[in-house]
Amino acid sequence: MAEFKGKLYGGMLPLAEIFRYGGDLKWTSVGCVDTTPDAVYRRAWNMAAYQGRLFSGTMRMPPNRLLLKGELQCE
Repeated sequence: MAEFKGKLYGGMLPLAEIFRYGGDLKWTSVGCVDTTPDAVYRRAWNMAAYQGRLFSGTMRMPPNRLLLKGELQCE
């Protein structure tokens, strides 16, 4: 999870999907950060803001490794 521009973002397993919290227990999908077709599980592992942009690292199985993906297109 990460706070970015006053909003809360969280990543999910198994499709590395990112959600933004909108209040009242409502989460909205803002997209996937890993679309590797042969991976069984893709996880949005961590997030960090850098120079006004939000980035997410992902983990996929197989292979079990961590990689940095590009910036999320968040408002």
